Amino acid sequence: MAILDTGLHLAFTIILALSSATSVEDTECIQTQYFEIGTVGLIPCSCNASSLALIAWVNVNEGKTILLHPNGKKNGEGYESGEFDINSNGSLLINNVTASHESVFRVSTAISLMGSSSSKLICVHTTGM
Repeated sequence: MAILDTGLHLAFTIILALSSATSVEDTECIQTQYFEIGTVGLIPCSCNASSLALIAWVNVNEGKTILLHPNGKKNGEGYESGEFDINSNGSLLINNVTASHESVFRVSTAISLMGSSSSKLICVHTTGM
């Protein structure tokens, strides 16, 4: 089991490295979301997380993977801290929006370990306080 988990994390690392090769300056957001500080924020993703082998959310500005969802298992620093969660459709849930969430987020998905991957960028802006 540990070998399988290691293989999944290695595959994720490779996919994330390929999908995040461009810098923030070289990318355009295809979607912009506005969230009020102190509320729950939902960054939509229109995929079925249960049918994907890999799904990952990355804070592009910080260069940090915040949530991984390999084969239906949730993990990652953002999930373990309780700051983020993921819905069954792959949408990212920000449990308590703060000014630090004003960033560019990338969602990357793949249907299999060896299959093609896709990603999209979402710009998040915060309002209030």
